[in-house]
Amino acid sequence: MLSISIRRESPAKRPYLNDFRRFSGKNCLILHVEYKGKNMISYETPYRVCYADTDRMGIMYYGNYPRLYEIGRTDMIRTIWKSYREVEDSGIILPVRMLHAVYHKPANYDELLTIRTLIKEIPKVKFRIISEIYNEKMELINEGEVTLAFMDVATGKPRRAPEEFTEILEKT
Repeated sequence: MLSISIRRESPAKRPYLNDFRRFSGKNCLILHVEYKGKNMISYETPYRVCYADTDRMGIMYYGNYPRLYEIGRTDMIRTIWKSYREVEDSGIILPVRMLHAVYHKPANYDELLTIRTLIKEIPKVKFRIISEIYNEKMELINEGEVTLAFMDVATGKPRRAPEEFTEILEKT
């Protein structure tokens, strides 16, 4: 069993966000960061809360946050490597093995959110991704962690992350 704890911190207490290089993105930002001697990739993408995301009170339904993690994750992978469709067409699938979410504050209808997606380690078979969601005031409202597994479509068995992908992560 995998046990995970995520600390609650404000963005001001995250010094690694102050040291970055801008890589690309019209609607996103990819940062190369170093924190405590470890390289990470941080990717940001905006998301506006639409009416369908909310309940009658105009608050985003809690079950929609994992969808935002996926939006950030798929946009990041598409930007730095290739689309999920291309990954699947190459014979690799990435099923979710674990999902953990911490809710700090609600998101409201029509609010512009920032989805920050972090890769803190080069994946082997497991691919761990951290998501942070910020409101318009850049207050951390949600944190999530998703662990995916690289699987071979033909055999249904775990496989190593493609070398092409890990090389891109090492260079980024």
